[in-house]
Amino acid sequence: MKNLFLMALFVCALIPAQGQSFREQFTEANLLTEDGYYGIAIPIWEVLLKERNNANINYKLGSSYLNLV
Repeated sequence: MKNLFLMALFVCALIPAQGQSFREQFTEANLLTEDGYYGIAIPIWEVLLKERNNANINYKLGSSYLNLV
């Protein structure tokens, strides 16, 4: 049941992410990471990393991967 909820949340998080600005996506990924939803935040961090390769996004993506385990 928990996995189904997380999957639904993941899909809902990705659909609006396509029309959002960089700042909105960054804020959303930050909030998800702070709340412990690393699996949902990782795809957003990856999209942001493709758009702008910087150390802060690399750190947050790596941190999310480490905390996912």
